[in-house]
Amino acid sequence: MGRKGSIIRNVLFCVLGVIEALMCIAITGATIAPAKGSDPIEPISAAVAMIVTFAFLCLISFGGLVREAAYKRLNLTSNMFMRLFTLGTGFTALFWCLEDDVHLYEAVAGMLVLCIILGIVAILVGRKADRMSPDNSSSSRVHIDNFESDKAEWHWDAAAKEYYRGSVPEDMSDSDNDRIYEYAALPMAYYLLWLLDKDMVSKEFYSLIPADVVSAVKDGRESPVQLLMCTDYCFGKDMISEEVYNFTNVYYWGCFQKSGLTFGYDSLYESYMFDYFHIVGEDRNYYVNSYTNDIREKLEEVLDRRFREYSDDMVDSVERPGSEFSERYGWEVYISMCKGADDNDLERCIADFKEPSDDKFEKIRQSILNHAVYCYGESEEYDEALFELYSVYNITVYHSEKGEPAYTLSGSCDYDGDEMFNITVRGDIVYLPLLEDEEIPPYSEKMERVLALRDADVSAGRSVALIPFIFGGTQGAENTVYMPEVCADIKEECDSRIICLVKQGMELDYKCEPKYKDSRAVGFTVTAKDSSGRTVFYEKIDIEETANYHQGDMA
Repeated sequence: MGRKGSIIRNVLFCVLGVIEALMCIAITGATIAPAKGSDPIEPISAAVAMIVTFAFLCLISFGGLVREAAYKRLNLTSNMFMRLFTLGTGFTALFWCLEDDVHLYEAVAGMLVLCIILGIVAILVGRKADRMSPDNSSSSRVHIDNFESDKAEWHWDAAAKEYYRGSVPEDMSDSDNDRIYEYAALPMAYYLLWLLDKDMVSKEFYSLIPADVVSAVKDGRESPVQLLMCTDYCFGKDMISEEVYNFTNVYYWGCFQKSGLTFGYDSLYESYMFDYFHIVGEDRNYYVNSYTNDIREKLEEVLDRRFREYSDDMVDSVERPGSEFSERYGWEVYISMCKGADDNDLERCIADFKEPSDDKFEKIRQSILNHAVYCYGESEEYDEALFELYSVYNITVYHSEKGEPAYTLSGSCDYDGDEMFNITVRGDIVYLPLLEDEEIPPYSEKMERVLALRDADVSAGRSVALIPFIFGGTQGAENTVYMPEVCADIKEECDSRIICLVKQGMELDYKCEPKYKDSRAVGFTVTAKDSSGRTVFYEKIDIEETANYHQGDMA
């Protein structure tokens, strides 16, 4: 859901829940122990009907909060129908209880029929919302233990297996044992060196490691493993600054299979493990690698980008001008700024929003109309009327590159606030995902991925191995599949990341199912499961689905 709309719905459900709980308590008190000079509510059946009604309404409010946390669509709509059903049923019972002499059977019967209809509608809307909502059991939901420390000994077994290319001998020389410890520590060391270069280590770091070692490593004269030799190959939380702790917790620590991890990966999961395996290990080795200044520069360039992308996901807490109005669109928007953006980005984006080019205005307009057709099935004959029913409430300013504006516009249809949308604007590119309603940062891997899939030339392709050799695949034609170039690139990236997980010591069962149309592969689904059958890695790519359900700049 859009952040603003979700916050409003959560506040609404909380307020309604509190009011309904208080009403339930007040009616109960007025029935059991009325205030001095007041009469108890009579008959008792009427009081019971009121208490039960407000109790159910309170439960419905709580259910709304739960469904909002689960990112369910049409949450407000289904919640309101359930409220009407509960209120109608409750007031029908109350009306029946309060009638002493004459019962208006026709009126009661009519109210009951209306309640039944409302109940059926509420169930149907809820079932539709469940079908439309994302599956939160997938890799999109992440739970990790907070980073405290990482030690080379925890990686020794996997490093030794890679070092010996299989089984580890029971007896080994001390020199081999020391070398394996250095290999196991190298991934930590490269990351710690980046923190040192960016001046994001703590004062405690300098008290743990001698100045001559720090100087030699920083100048590139020694391997960064020398830093960890001073701490018994231990990389601890106390060695880094508070500024980078949350990033380390998510990007560095979140990539390892510790006890708190209960999720799977996909090919867009940003983790240090995958970046390290690709840059340092060249998609072959994870531990048995070397240190060079060239590799250091390549890895740190990637780490710089990851930190910037992480900052782009964090809204700046500094107060900015409250809102801006665009006469061209007729929208007044609240301004949010990511930590990665500066004042120049803000001015550039606000100017682009207030006075868009004719081409950009038409792209945004068409994207919104496509959203309306997708969500409500409206006819394009009513373009102008539909466009005027939509409003944008928030503009989020991101960092820009090459002087281009980069921002997202969040809004919804005025008569159905549940159907939120987020339009990504990057220079002349306008992009609105119809199957998702999360913001897509303008300069991110996800944005590059969806644009590549959307604009892919399906006539250009190449062959890839269906099953990687490490999982028993052969070099024969039966293990070869021809697919569009962009799909082949993503497939090989998926394979590389699954192999990276194996290098970490995981035992995985690999499966790839191509999707064909007219005897040509147009996508694939890759899964990797551990020995317990839990899905560890999942990715689904479908060029046709991307073309059909993602709209925006088609130029």
